[in-house]
Amino acid sequence: MGRPEQHDMHGEFLTQTFDRGEFSGRVFKARASLVCESPVCTCGELKLSFREISDSPSSDRHNFDMVLSTVSRKLAQPRGRQRKEDPEGYRFAVDFINDVDDTLWMLLARLYDALMRERMGAIKDPGSIEIDFFMHNVAEGDLVGYTEVLPYADPFVISVDDAVYLVEDTYCISPVCHCTDPLLSFFLIADSDRADVPVAVMQYDYKTRTWSNYSDSSAPLPGIASIFKSAFALQYPAFRDELKERHRIMRRLYAAYLDRYAAGIQPGFESVQDSRAPQPKTPGRNDPCPCGSGKKYKRCCGR
Repeated sequence: MGRPEQHDMHGEFLTQTFDRGEFSGRVFKARASLVCESPVCTCGELKLSFREISDSPSSDRHNFDMVLSTVSRKLAQPRGRQRKEDPEGYRFAVDFINDVDDTLWMLLARLYDALMRERMGAIKDPGSIEIDFFMHNVAEGDLVGYTEVLPYADPFVISVDDAVYLVEDTYCISPVCHCTDPLLSFFLIADSDRADVPVAVMQYDYKTRTWSNYSDSSAPLPGIASIFKSAFALQYPAFRDELKERHRIMRRLYAAYLDRYAAGIQPGFESVQDSRAPQPKTPGRNDPCPCGSGKKYKRCCGR
């Protein structure tokens, strides 16, 4: 059974003792590291490196590496290849996974999130990250969320009357629009889950420093709107400058995406040469949109 250790996320965070099977009675310590190099990847894959703790000579101790998916809760590496190349390591990985309970899986997921947030925080210029916007219909006025594009950036979170709310900030990033009023949606967080419907939706113009109700939503009661505006301003005193900077970063990310696209690099590819590989056939206008929205292609990404 795995026993979490009280160490920093870069140290050995887990002591694993097997109670049965091939590795019964043997003790290992593990440390974790990220697999994907992208600061915006949500694959959830962690590399766990185990070293055996034993009084035996070092030549008799064993070390094992494995890659786990904290999303699917499975071994992320191709099982057939690992079984062939490292049969003992494969058996170790299978025994470990069979021994992992829900508590440890949640710990691994939190560890992955913490490592990704640390990586994101170390990036001095988030605007330099390569982002693909091909799932967004920016030309039609779609607003794009900051943490939707940069999922490990710090979100806005406020407290109001002992309740916690996530403030999602979304932006117009169309090159032909020069608006300065991002949309702020306030969602109640209960038991670590975000509510589906916001309790308030407002726009803030960081140029004129004015608030307004969002025209496409039902306006919150004036008293409720005032409470959330006051709480947001109190808990984020520099929110005007933060919203302005986030909008600048979003526009820069989208402009860089358009430049790559214009250069011949198609969405989802890293180079012009890769993008010239045979592409999937474009859906018919009445076919379901491949983005998964459930709409017809002509009513969604095919517009």
